[in-house]
Order: sequence, then structure tokens, then C-alpha cells
Amino acid sequence: MSIFFLEISALKFNILIQTFDNKNYKLLLKNNKKVQILLFCLIKLSIFVVSNLLLYKIYKKMKRIASIKYVLFFVILLCFTRTNAQTFVRAAQDGDANAQYKLGKMYSQDGKMQKDIKKAIYWYKKAAEQNQKDAIMALGDIYYYGTDVNQNVHLAFTYYKQASELGNYEADFSLGEMYAQGVGVAKHLPSAFEYYKKAADKGGLAKAMFKTGTMLFEGKGVKQDKAQGINYIKLAFNEGYPTALEYWNENQLWQYEE
Repeated sequence: MSIFFLEISALKFNILIQTFDNKNYKLLLKNNKKVQILLFCLIKLSIFVVSNLLLYKIYKKMKRIASIKYVLFFVILLCFTRTNAQTFVRAAQDGDANAQYKLGKMYSQDGKMQKDIKKAIYWYKKAAEQNQKDAIMALGDIYYYGTDVNQNVHLAFTYYKQASELGNYEADFSLGEMYAQGVGVAKHLPSAFEYYKKAADKGGLAKAMFKTGTMLFEGKGVKQDKAQGINYIKLAFNEGYPTALEYWNENQLWQYEE
């Protein structure tokens, strides 16, 4: 078993998570011990980042029940972790857009490699040249928040626009925020609503559902439609977005339901 296999496994696992809907990948993880063990390996090697409560619980479970055989297996694999970054460097240098994005992400945060925002931007831009939408989104975030660079919201807007055109729904939400607040672009609530709704309907983002719902309910930037607005807000808190529930209670929206 080599680190290269784990890199490929990690990429396939990420693709799997992005492809399956929430219900299906939960069932996959709960019922497939091989997948759970692979996930545990990837997390131990810092190849896969735990950003989901279910994944974290499975990781903790596997950590407790891992047999001596697997512990020895992990120790052997850990001997190869130094080649992890080198694998991405080689692939990135060979022009692999996803590897370029991954390498940029590695340089953008402290971890397996020393943080270097200049190198992160370099590799993000290389990936962006090949229309890697997540890399373009990452560049937008760097300049929007001024992450170790001079803040440039106008440049951030340009990157978000490009990412949106390539189908990045987080970019749609960010564009909605910029149009709603008049940051990096002239304030225009109808445009904000358009991007929020796209991120809600196509991207399934709970925060976008909430924004879409409140604008419909209050009639901001769009013709007022309280019933439709309530539906979006309800969708948002059903997806676990706490601000939606707070808004629901503060505005006593239950009284509008039939």
C-alpha cells in the first residue's frame, strides 16, 4: 500500500461525497466498514479533512475499535506521509488542475506544509487558468477577506463571478452578499435576490434559502410574497440553519401558516 494509492483514494472519496446526496452517503458510511476504515486512514494521514459531524463520529468510533493489525498498518503508512506533498507538487507541475488547487489549499493554511499565501495564490491561479472553479472561488475569498494580502473586494467580485459562471454555488451566495451590501459592486437588491435564489434552488445552500426567504417575506428587491418567503425560511431551518429559526420565532411566522 503506497501513499499514491491513498491520494487517489482521497480524491475518489471526495468525489464520492460530492456526488452522493446527504442521505445516501450517510448510509454508505454507516454500513460499509471498508469505507470507514479507509476514511480513518485518510484522516490519520491528514489527507481528508473532517468537516462533517457524521464523519467525525465514525472516525472516533474507528479510532476506538481499530485492531492491532490496523494500528500497525497506520504506522507503516505514516512512514510515507512526507511524500504526500511531493505527490501533489509533481501532479501540479504536470498541469493537473485539481492537484494545483489542492496544493494551493495546502499552502493557504498551516498543516503539512508551511503556510505561504504567495505560493497558495500562485497555484490557485494556475488551476484557475484551467477553469478549476474551487480554485477561482478560493482566490475570491482571499481577496474578499484580505487573507494575508491587501483586501481587494473588486477583484474578489471578479473571481466570484467567474466561479459562479462555472457552477460554484458558494460563489453565487457571495455575489448575493456583495450586491446586497454594495461591497465591490453597486448595491442592487434584485441582483442579490437572483444570486441568493440560484444558490438556494440549485446549490441547496441553507443560508441562501434563508436570504431568499426573508427578501420574499419582506418584499426587498423582489415583489413581496409572504407565503413563498415562509416556505424558503422553513426549508432553511429544516436544513439546520439556526438563524432561520430565530427569524421564524422573532417574526412569529407560524401565524401565517394555514
